[in-house]
Amino acid sequence: MKKVKIITFVLLVFIAIFCLVGCDINLDFGQNQGTNTGDNGNQGTNTGVDTPEHAHQTVNIFTMNDIHGHLITDSDGGVSAGLDKVSTLLRSLEANDEYIKISNGDMFQGTLFSNTLYGLPGIEWMNYENFDCFVIGNHEFDWGIDKIAAYKDGNLENGELNEDCEILGCNIYLKSTNAMPEWLEAYSIEECNGYKVGVIGCIGEGLTNSISASMVVDYKFVDPVPLVKEYAKKLRCEDACDVVIVSIHEYDQSTNSRFAALSGDSRIDAIICGHSHTENSEYMARSDGYSVPIIQCRGYNSNVGSINIQMKDGKPVSKGTIKHYTSSGYASNKEAYDLLYKYYEEIQRAGERVIGYSNNNLSREVLGMMGCAAIQEYTNADFGICNTGGIRSAIYAGTITYSDVFNVIPFDNTVFVIKIKGSDLNRAINSSLYVNIDEIDTSRIYTVAIISYVYENYNGFRSNAIEEADTSVLFRDIVADYISEKYPTR
Repeated sequence: MKKVKIITFVLLVFIAIFCLVGCDINLDFGQNQGTNTGDNGNQGTNTGVDTPEHAHQTVNIFTMNDIHGHLITDSDGGVSAGLDKVSTLLRSLEANDEYIKISNGDMFQGTLFSNTLYGLPGIEWMNYENFDCFVIGNHEFDWGIDKIAAYKDGNLENGELNEDCEILGCNIYLKSTNAMPEWLEAYSIEECNGYKVGVIGCIGEGLTNSISASMVVDYKFVDPVPLVKEYAKKLRCEDACDVVIVSIHEYDQSTNSRFAALSGDSRIDAIICGHSHTENSEYMARSDGYSVPIIQCRGYNSNVGSINIQMKDGKPVSKGTIKHYTSSGYASNKEAYDLLYKYYEEIQRAGERVIGYSNNNLSREVLGMMGCAAIQEYTNADFGICNTGGIRSAIYAGTITYSDVFNVIPFDNTVFVIKIKGSDLNRAINSSLYVNIDEIDTSRIYTVAIISYVYENYNGFRSNAIEEADTSVLFRDIVADYISEKYPTR
């Protein structure tokens, strides 16, 4: 009996040592469960051999970002393709292979159609296409983040995201608890062609500055890289993931370099970006010689993309293939169109209301200065201030509808009237603002009309205001009335 006990003890010790060879102990996440047998931290329970269940020996990721409410083709006067065309593209891709589908932030906010229903048609489309992950972007906070949280509250009456689709944001913390809100997840584990794939979602640490301060007052975005390092290790060692990727709503070379520099069990196999609306296809070298693919797609559905990672011996092979697809080049999928249109027709009449007519194209700069003039006139102020980033598109010559104005000014900024010294104004005004005054008298006190985002977020305005009053009237509606007066319909 003693001999049996000794043998049993030796076997248990051997098994414990064996389990620790591939992965270091991670005290932050508890005792590791992995049985890694490969070198350089070969993933989890991976034996280093591809099996028949690995149908195509690839991991395929479909991604889109910064759609900004352009949900249905022609809902914005034909400016961009809708999700109905993206559905056709997805059908063509999935006819030949499996894809993990990721929406990488700023999905809903930006058009009358989407904003009126707080993104509900987009949620229904994501369910229709069986999306796997939805990463939070900065503009998900624009209505109050509770509007997005509601899509995971279990109440079908206000819409519900599929149970299998996780909302991700590993570095979005409540200030009160110093932890993620309960409805958010740090990562999701998906499967593609028999491979387990860990998807870690996060947002750029500095993007709180791109959100109206009142909408993010209870939250902070912490540095994502240390968190990604720990979660990647957990996904490989405890959850036996073959591939680990990061989907971050930001495009920042420094942050991407830090992700690519993660090594061993914390290594990252692909980086998906968003926020800057630029088309990016690039690679960064990892310490083991693997080239990490990095992708970002342009906004408003102008293109979407994929990363296809070739697998061999149970792990990614350098390097993945990045592809971009022009959404407008695909036909509209009737089922997807009908799904979206049943919501769109409810909003369409309001959007098609004609408010004016212009003989010429109205550029973003012209509209920005027009916005300043509109709020100045409405409040009887000395001049107006709005930000260049708040004017999102131009208006083409011809009939102007309310929907056109909404596309120009999609954010629900109200207008403040403040009194402030000219010397303080001089220090606060910068090149990212539209201001309809040529010269500031530093010795004078001015009455200024200013939109809420600029007042709350730009240094020097709120802190130096002598008086303030929120009109509670939307900047967009003031501009629409101004256009009606200055550009009468025919």
